[in-house]
Order: sequence, then structure tokens, then C-alpha cells
Amino acid sequence: MLDKDYQTTGIDVNSWALKQAGHNAPNSIMKYMSAEDVGVFPKSRFNAVIAKHVVEHLKNPALVLKKINRILKPDGLLLLVTPNPSNLLRHLKGDSWIGLLDPTHISVKTPTEWKSLVKAAGFDLLKAWSDGFWNAPYLPLIPRPIQKVLFCSPGGIQAILGLSFLPVSLGESTIILAKKSRDIE
Repeated sequence: MLDKDYQTTGIDVNSWALKQAGHNAPNSIMKYMSAEDVGVFPKSRFNAVIAKHVVEHLKNPALVLKKINRILKPDGLLLLVTPNPSNLLRHLKGDSWIGLLDPTHISVKTPTEWKSLVKAAGFDLLKAWSDGFWNAPYLPLIPRPIQKVLFCSPGGIQAILGLSFLPVSLGESTIILAKKSRDIE
């Protein structure tokens, strides 16, 4: 969708994911590379970087955030989405919480920790919100379809309306929008 109006580049370490992204965004440049290697892009190359469910897989996300700062133009935007271990219902899922099921999730951090890392990497926080509770069931005695309606509806309404009103504590993911405020070298 974005590739129709903007020059876009996608990166991933999964060739299948890159192929699918290429089908969905045929005008985009696709590169097989790790997020740790984003520093190879020229300084001030991009207006925006979207890191959707990436940073939790990184050994040193703070360093990658600094590299993202370098490749963003002044006032460039960062949209970061990552699992939220401190969400309100996480305790109901226990070891089956979605953020723990992937063994490559090696940097799962709280929203407060992510906000600090983003600020330390030279960004001003514009907004932090959540995507809602979409990992039903949460309660053992209530049928799954009822829980889907009960827990998933706020996030769905937010998505349909194009709004961001759910507080970070009310969802499976932390979503942060930040603007580059200073260079970090």
C-alpha cells in the first residue's frame, strides 16, 4: 500500500517473508538483511522506519535504534511495535502468553523500558498506545467466541476507525510513535 505513494524498502532475514512482502508491495525494494545491519544505509536516507515485531528479536536493540536514528532524516519518524509483557491480562496467559512462545524473542521489554531506549537513541516520543487483547481465550470458563468479541473488539474498533486510543496496558503489543530529535553518533 505505501509503495504506491512512497519509495519504500523492506528488509528481513526470512526469504519467505520477503517474497510475500514483494507480492504485497511490488514497487518496494526488498533486501535480505538483518535489522542489525541497517547501518549500511546512507545517513539521513529515510523519512520513516517501521519496526513491527522486530526489536524483540535483537540482541542489542538499543544499538539498532541508534542506527535507525542515523538513517532517518531530521524529524524522521519511527513506528515501533513489540510484545508488551506488562499488559493487564498477561498473567492470565502464564507461560502460554504469545510474547513468550517464540524462542527468538530475546529482548521482550516493558513499555517503560522501550520508551527509555527510544529516547536514549535520540527520539522524542509522540505517542504510545496498544493494539488491544487479541490473544483470546484469557478465561477458562467463558467460550472462546464470546471472549473474542469481549476482548478483541476494542482493538478491532481502533483499527477500523484508524484511531489509537487504547492505553499500553490494555493490549498485547506496545506501539510507539517517535520523531528523531537529534543525531546520535
